[in-house]
Amino acid sequence: MSYLQMENIIKRFPGVLANDNVSVDFDAGEIHAIVGENGAGKSTLMKILYGEYQPDSGRILMNGKELVLRSPRDAIKAGIGMVHQKFMLVPSMKVYENIILGDEIAKRGVLNKKQSIETVRKISERYGLQVDVNKSISEISVGSQQRVEILKLLYRKANVLIFDEPTSVLTPSEVESLFKVFRNLKKDGKTVIFITHKLEEVMKTADRISVMKNGKLQGTVSKEDASIPFLTKLMVGGEIPKTTPRKNIEDKKPIVEFESVSYISADGVRRLNNMSFQVHSGEIFGIAGVEGNGQKELIEITIGIKRKFEGTIKFNGNLLNKLDILQRRKLGMAYISEDPFNIGTCLDANLIENLISTKYRDIPFSKGLLINWKRCEEFAESQIKTYGVKAASVKQRASTLSGGNLQKVVIARELSSDPIFVLAAHPTKGLDIKATSFVHDTLIRLRNSGKAILLISANLDELLTLSDRIGVLYRGKLTGVVAPPFDREQIGLMMLGKDVAK
Repeated sequence: MSYLQMENIIKRFPGVLANDNVSVDFDAGEIHAIVGENGAGKSTLMKILYGEYQPDSGRILMNGKELVLRSPRDAIKAGIGMVHQKFMLVPSMKVYENIILGDEIAKRGVLNKKQSIETVRKISERYGLQVDVNKSISEISVGSQQRVEILKLLYRKANVLIFDEPTSVLTPSEVESLFKVFRNLKKDGKTVIFITHKLEEVMKTADRISVMKNGKLQGTVSKEDASIPFLTKLMVGGEIPKTTPRKNIEDKKPIVEFESVSYISADGVRRLNNMSFQVHSGEIFGIAGVEGNGQKELIEITIGIKRKFEGTIKFNGNLLNKLDILQRRKLGMAYISEDPFNIGTCLDANLIENLISTKYRDIPFSKGLLINWKRCEEFAESQIKTYGVKAASVKQRASTLSGGNLQKVVIARELSSDPIFVLAAHPTKGLDIKATSFVHDTLIRLRNSGKAILLISANLDELLTLSDRIGVLYRGKLTGVVAPPFDREQIGLMMLGKDVAK
């Protein structure tokens, strides 16, 4: 008998059957991956296991005994914890205070700080979750914040730990550290369940893999019996289209021209250093580099958030330096951000409002001061259909969508304006395989139609697949620009500051 079982789980939302008679089991001392497209029902199933949602029917068993989980508190009492994509921490409080919050060690109503810290330290050492317990959450990295979330669960003696897309916010080194923690938890008999769409990570880390599609469980297989093509076929029901051949950019018109661009931050640090490059019509120009080497500043200067910098940027012959975001948009610039939750959308607005937010002033969406809401709704519905956004209605709030579906809304809005230049910053971050393929195909189609694309990505495979040329950022400076055939090792050395460009 398995340690934990979910039997015949059905969960409906208005217009959506999120979980359709799902039965899956989990063993003690196992790393179990849940994979599937965005909207496949993965997160819903795990939120049921964590008590956030209650199933319409079905049951959950632990060691053969039925569990009734009406809330996360019930789940925690049963030894089940969950680390969400968006962490639930108090930024102003110290690490140890966040970990023990609500479950403090006290005597006669007085917190025993020394004993609390010692308990946290022992757990941290046992599982390899090093973090400075006396620092505030606001002072530590995202990877360290994730470790705090894991320590919160272990402090409460969780035996089942659920992770929702745990690597989406981590650097490559932090990903390796997390998987080491997974192995330590497994060794100690814990059950680790993680939701992901990154099949390379699944094949490297999981013992068993459960595949979901359209709310149904397609099957559960051991790692030994699985392969990436096999899992892909289960997830998407067909082969993923391959990218088209690159185009020759010789004699193409430069759309965006950076000339000796430098940027010094408020704290006096030179974040960008004398950058010069061009993005041509019909070209995808990739930017590679370890995150934190000037990508954020390059993005903000390009779209107009930051306008005080040295050097010049020209857009289709126009000097951009003093133009604001709206003026740049009117010239034909579009921006696909990496964070649809905090940058790309308004979560409290519905999908119609988000999709027309850049064009509601224009005909046919408005005339004078009056907005034509019928036309706006028709436009939103067509975009939702075109981009495969899984939503019950265009009138539902953006906050109800998954991260992947929300990013599709951003992409739909930005590309609907028929831009001549697209800044795509980590455009597939958090997207599943099929959605990622769709975005890639869209970028390639735009390139082939003569658009200029600046692609900034932490995913080197993505850059190698899509780019016509790749510029490498190191400490705010381009260490070189390379053209196909690309040499992965060469680019890797350039990302470390080595001058090895051909």
